[in-house]
Amino acid sequence: MDKNSDELHESALKREEDTPNVIHLTHFTTPESIYHLRLGFPSLASKPYMQKWYISLMWPITAWSMILTWFYGHTFIVERNTFHKLKIQTWAIPKYSFQYFLEWQKGPINRIIEEAILDADRKGIKVVSLGLMNQDEELNMNGGLYVSKNPKLKVKVVDGSTLAVAIVLNTIPKGKTQVLLRGKLTKVAYAIAYTLCQQGVQVATMYEDDYVKLNKSFNGSETNLIMTKSFTQTTWLVGEDLSEEEQKKAPKGTLFIPYSQFPPKKYRKDCSFHCTPAMLTPTSLENVHSCEGWLPRRVMSAWRIAGIVHSLEGWNENECGYKMHNIDKYFLEWQKGPINRIIEEAILDADRKGIKVVSLGLMNQDEELNMNGGLYVSKNPKLKVKVVDGSTLAVAIVLNTIPKGKTQVLLRGKLTKVAYAIAYTLCQQGVQVATMYEDDYVKLNKSFNGSETNLIMTKSFTQTTWLVGEDLSEEEQKKAPKGTLFIPYSQFPPKKYRKDCSFHCTPAMLTPTSLENVHSCEGWLPRRVMSAWRIAGIVHSLEGWNENECGYKMHNIDKVWNTTIQHGFIPIPIPVPSYPKN
Repeated sequence: MDKNSDELHESALKREEDTPNVIHLTHFTTPESIYHLRLGFPSLASKPYMQKWYISLMWPITAWSMILTWFYGHTFIVERNTFHKLKIQTWAIPKYSFQYFLEWQKGPINRIIEEAILDADRKGIKVVSLGLMNQDEELNMNGGLYVSKNPKLKVKVVDGSTLAVAIVLNTIPKGKTQVLLRGKLTKVAYAIAYTLCQQGVQVATMYEDDYVKLNKSFNGSETNLIMTKSFTQTTWLVGEDLSEEEQKKAPKGTLFIPYSQFPPKKYRKDCSFHCTPAMLTPTSLENVHSCEGWLPRRVMSAWRIAGIVHSLEGWNENECGYKMHNIDKYFLEWQKGPINRIIEEAILDADRKGIKVVSLGLMNQDEELNMNGGLYVSKNPKLKVKVVDGSTLAVAIVLNTIPKGKTQVLLRGKLTKVAYAIAYTLCQQGVQVATMYEDDYVKLNKSFNGSETNLIMTKSFTQTTWLVGEDLSEEEQKKAPKGTLFIPYSQFPPKKYRKDCSFHCTPAMLTPTSLENVHSCEGWLPRRVMSAWRIAGIVHSLEGWNENECGYKMHNIDKVWNTTIQHGFIPIPIPVPSYPKN
């Protein structure tokens, strides 16, 4: 016998378990759902869960498995995945959905979940996400029970509510002004309703009881929350408890969007039903051999994704109980990796083809996404193609749009690379730049090293020229004097709430007639009007500038402006005010 072989075999058997970074806690739904796990039948597991007639023939095995799980009081691993360097496991709690409704089962279920969280904490696992009914409010206060009982937990508990809300909000068809909310009012439902009301979308409820609960949670401040008996809304946001009779009240063609973990039963063939909050997974998520419940393969629930994103970002806080994250930020985090890879691949492809310049439009050069495009240059230092974010020309256009002789402007919106450069240049030119909030003032002042006396904070809002970016609200617009000129410095135009004010277009210029084949419009801009970010790449190439304009780097503003004019691009005149008569 080879002694070394024996020792190697024994050490392999005794090797330490590979500790994951994230675990997702799920549970059985129906007695037959056990066959849809990878440890059941792989062929069934690879398809969305549906009732199959032949499964009923296996009732003796089903009954035996139910008895076994009834007495087995520990979680077990049902799936292992990897996502880049992240190790992910799914643990199942041996309980069925119906048991979560039994009062005498709530204690044992909570003990199993708590033990799993404590076990994860001991193993150094970073995040535990709670799936299906494992984060039910009536069971454990959306997971908050475990954190309050164990204040020294290092593992972060995530209920996934923020991402679920974000997905539902981003599933509602653009331009909808009214939706109907019907179903059990959960943490997710309250957040959806509040956010929509804040966005100016009317949220209608079917019953007075729901209206009273929602209105109370908003402190009675939301005028966009209404009660209805007409049911004309064609977008319904639905949760548990939606009945067949209620579905029948919806108009033909209604879109039902669930906000709950479980999908509604489909009673209407003349309506559309979206899936429960979920997203397609990136191809880099490996070993996805089974479906998550009723979702198609490689589609993952919001509650499971949330734990992965939490770990990827290294967020050092819990998302459970009554706590939620920033909705927009959470939704974007999951998409940042795939978006950056696509942009980087396009730049590398352009480099291989000998293309001279790549300009980044819209959000493809967002600071939070890729440091204004600087990420790609720092990752690929041998790039020959030049990456241009167009910030210098955007600044030049805004500066040259401000009416001559202005001594004071108000700056309001998300502070970007363009915003900082505009503010600094104006202050240097002797123009006072007023901010509405102390936070903006502090950030700008810090970037100027506290040297700019022309940067001020104001509460009077007498300025009639406002330089605006993203995040400008309706309430803020209402503070502007009549006749104010709003000049955007962002890629996206602000929503126009004021009819007695003028709104300039986003930074753009008229193209020369020698620019051929311009048959389509660029977004919201008129035909033959081109955004600063797109023009910048053209000018960069025409001039043969052998440097990047991305990251925190900018060109000389006057040089870029004059060169652009010389190439035949024409400034867009300020709109002539035309206000409605009183």
